[in-house]
Amino acid sequence: MLYLGKDDRGEPHIIHAASSRWFPGEGDEGALKYYTRRVTVDDLWWHKSDNGRCIDGLIAIGGLR
Repeated sequence: MLYLGKDDRGEPHIIHAASSRWFPGEGDEGALKYYTRRVTVDDLWWHKSDNGRCIDGLIAIGGLR
């Protein structure tokens, strides 16, 4: 995962290799898993399998020069 910066609205964006992502379900459907299996540019608001958001699970940040 590599942080790219913020867009015009101030949303943070990253580039990363993703195998899959989760979309929250409604009613009895539960969460839906979608297989991407590619490198994507995303914001950090996508959902994890436990109905949390990816941005809430970040615990460390590294820097490169």
